[in-house]
Amino acid sequence: MKPLDTMKKILLFLSLMPLLWACEDVIDLEVASGTPRLVVEGSITNETKAHQVKLTWTKGFSDYGQNPAVTGATLLLETDKNQVINLTEETDGIYTTPVMLGDTGTTYTLKITLADGTQYESFPETLNSPQPIESIYYRRTEDFPGVVFAPEDSFYVGITTYEKPGKGDFYRYKIYINGVLQNDPEELRFRDDDNTEEGAFFPEGLFYFGFSPLALGDSAYVEQISITRNAFDYYEELQTQLSGGGGPFDTPPAPVQSNIRNVDNEVETVLGFFGAYGIARSETIVMEEIPQ
Repeated sequence: MKPLDTMKKILLFLSLMPLLWACEDVIDLEVASGTPRLVVEGSITNETKAHQVKLTWTKGFSDYGQNPAVTGATLLLETDKNQVINLTEETDGIYTTPVMLGDTGTTYTLKITLADGTQYESFPETLNSPQPIESIYYRRTEDFPGVVFAPEDSFYVGITTYEKPGKGDFYRYKIYINGVLQNDPEELRFRDDDNTEEGAFFPEGLFYFGFSPLALGDSAYVEQISITRNAFDYYEELQTQLSGGGGPFDTPPAPVQSNIRNVDNEVETVLGFFGAYGIARSETIVMEEIPQ
């Protein structure tokens, strides 16, 4: 190429550069914050304690920090036995009952009145009796079917338990390792008894928690929680939403259906769940010798 031709091309490129820069517009995207939604988290159980309900508002897309607390609300817990229990706001957004025992077989409805007079209530939840854990055990990971890539000298914990008589029973399971709840989406564990024989026994090796291997000296604490059909559907939908891989064929994210409603505005989206739970517990510590 001739030097003159090269120089012409350079000059042409330089003359076009301002035009290229002029095409770069800076666009400030304003993301709508959306209407804050009420979030309700709470339960009553078959335990003697102060039962808690937490009320918050959702944050805007670009907001940071904790969800704002809902303060100054009035909360009542009503039963199908004409009992009315007042909750007290202990700290901002945290409301508690007096120390009391949740009564199995009793149906509870949570009623919320915000400071501005807006009223919400839960669908009735019946506190079902807990199903006892017969025993808790741990075994080396290689003793369980289908286990792969488990660390050497690691253990899984499991329980033996019976199915309740009759159909229509639902359970959720929580496992704490060294006091820490295993709460990732894949660690949400729940089941129904649709395909379980009435009175069936779950022996060792049949019902184990294989998502978090334990080491020697670790403690494991398991809760078997009797829940309602509504709670089962809620946790199943929650796990589906949280476990989506973000692929093109995944179900688009959507609010998980709450059991709380605005009394005067049925179309308002409310988040969270108020439940009534019967809880059975058992715990163990992984020792050098496996108990027989």
